[in-house]
Amino acid sequence: MTQTARGKRVRRLAAACSVLVAGWALATAVVASSRHELHPPSRSAPDSGGNAFGFGFTPQDLHALLQAGHSDGLLPNGNRVALSLNEELQAQVFDLFRRFDPLYGVFAAMEPDTGRVVALVGYRRGGEADPWLPLKAIYPAASLVKVVTASAAIERGKVSPEEEISYRGGIYGITRGGIRARNGRGIPKMSLEEAIARSANAVFGNVTVNHVGGPVLEEYLAKFGFGQEIPFDLPVEPSRGQVPRDEYELARTGAGFGEVYVSPLHMAMIMSAIASGGAMPRPVLIDRIEDR
Repeated sequence: MTQTARGKRVRRLAAACSVLVAGWALATAVVASSRHELHPPSRSAPDSGGNAFGFGFTPQDLHALLQAGHSDGLLPNGNRVALSLNEELQAQVFDLFRRFDPLYGVFAAMEPDTGRVVALVGYRRGGEADPWLPLKAIYPAASLVKVVTASAAIERGKVSPEEEISYRGGIYGITRGGIRARNGRGIPKMSLEEAIARSANAVFGNVTVNHVGGPVLEEYLAKFGFGQEIPFDLPVEPSRGQVPRDEYELARTGAGFGEVYVSPLHMAMIMSAIASGGAMPRPVLIDRIEDR
């Protein structure tokens, strides 16, 4: 790849980061209006095992490299490790967070086909780097749950992307009456494809209750890795989700308002599975280790 092409690619990814910041602000507003209470994350490592111990070093050694902003470096045993991270992208994402200086910010990006993690950024107000942040499953999945709901509906043959779903009460609200909306004169409709593009809560509430159901949603959360350990070179807290039995709360959960929490790394894996045709990649951080 030429320097020009590489620069364009980094700029495109950096532009995506700008969208992420806007999306995070929107997600924060959604969280504030729901019953979620997001507590400031601790500075401790996620509560899970890591795979780096077998190479003669610990996750804390990799953490030190990430905190310093390096994609390669010497390990305590004298070996050199090369990481998959794109230093230029890492720096641009961090600078973007520093520009807006939120209480904390998280970002994870990976190559869908290979699983190579190209960015893993954690930011705390004041410019502090905290690489543990994108590995903690403390963040409400919010509307990203719609990806799981849509996958369940389509794969089970319940709804096609082009099929129009009736809704009531506006596209962003969910009401008990609205989730049972039926076709009729004056009843608005929207295709599932458009609904996911517009993040239409009312449509997804309807799809969750009438076409997916609690047991299937629970099954697909598990298929997408919720409640399971993620094999990685650093400890990753397992994502978790509760699927309620109450119809109204089930509708809210399928639309992204339920008790579903995810790590940014895991969410990157989920989106990579969609981008690569359904195969969820195993995340890779270590490219190679060179003996001293």
